[in-house]
Amino acid sequence: MGISRLRVFIVAVAALAFGIGNVYAQDVPSFCGTLSEADCTILVESQEAMSTLESAAIKLNLDMTFNGIPDMPASATINLSGDGRYAITDPEALQNITANMTDDLAGAMEDLFEAFALDGTFILQLPAELMGESSANRGAFSVRMVDGFAYINVDKMMRLMGESGNGSGWIGLDLAGFYGRLFEQMGGSLGLDAFQNPSASADMMSEFVTIERIEDVEIDGQTLAAFQYTFDYSELASSETFMSLLRDQLEGMGMMSQIDMDDLMDFYVEAFAGLTLEMTQTVGLDDHFIHNMSLTMDWTLDMESLSELFGGMTDVPPTITVNLSVNADLSQFNEAAPIEAPENTPIFPIDSLLPAMPQTFEFEAAA
Repeated sequence: MGISRLRVFIVAVAALAFGIGNVYAQDVPSFCGTLSEADCTILVESQEAMSTLESAAIKLNLDMTFNGIPDMPASATINLSGDGRYAITDPEALQNITANMTDDLAGAMEDLFEAFALDGTFILQLPAELMGESSANRGAFSVRMVDGFAYINVDKMMRLMGESGNGSGWIGLDLAGFYGRLFEQMGGSLGLDAFQNPSASADMMSEFVTIERIEDVEIDGQTLAAFQYTFDYSELASSETFMSLLRDQLEGMGMMSQIDMDDLMDFYVEAFAGLTLEMTQTVGLDDHFIHNMSLTMDWTLDMESLSELFGGMTDVPPTITVNLSVNADLSQFNEAAPIEAPENTPIFPIDSLLPAMPQTFEFEAAA
């Protein structure tokens, strides 16, 4: 029962994530809400410009703060910051990714990871109270993504684990293949067929998203138009449109007899009532590229209701709050240096990460 309820919860959260993604999807017409025609034109031109973008530099900062978690500091913050560059290696696959999810989610996930390349160096800082005396709470690591393979410099991660940094350097993982096979094992789509229709889910989300143009900013002599999106999750989670789609998906997954749908729907209304989300993006009025994207999320989880959903957990706090802040700056449009995979890198086998498949921990030779 607990596993079934957990999967249902994942379906609902994934559905909301698909909805947000489709508001921004390149193969869906720009969402303009009540913006003026002139402001809507800016978003349309930006969507067209971003669809032709081949590469860019990126600077990222992420803060996630938890409050109310047992056996942790009253307020614990995880910070991830860094910079790097990315390149679009298969523009057509990326533009059609949401549409392809309807027919073949596993294949679409593989296409997604193979459609771009990434090279970055990041600093991860964890709450000092959570780390042992021999472990540092701050460490740097490098990441690359090439042809669907993810590479991480293990040496730079050793410090976070209290080691002296005598790792073996780079190690790789077929991330595209991993997610492709993972979704195959999970039945292909998690039952999200209706939500994966980009136009349909974007239309649904548009009822619960407001967008406004806020004060312009100026960077390097160019004026940037700023737009703020506010997502009303409280209204969305309690809407008949969302509930109907969710019921259809659960029925298609054969889960209607396993759970009390009325109680479950009541839970979603309560759980997502504590979620607020705002996103801001700035668009160059000269080059039409997106120069900055930021996201702020505040979520108060009703743990007593969540406990009932998962069959009655014990010793849980009344509430847990999660605060997320993400900021990404883009620059050097179509001027970023090429990205190549590190040479002679051992590839960690997919089978060892998928429990239902044969377990082999021997390293494969890099291609």
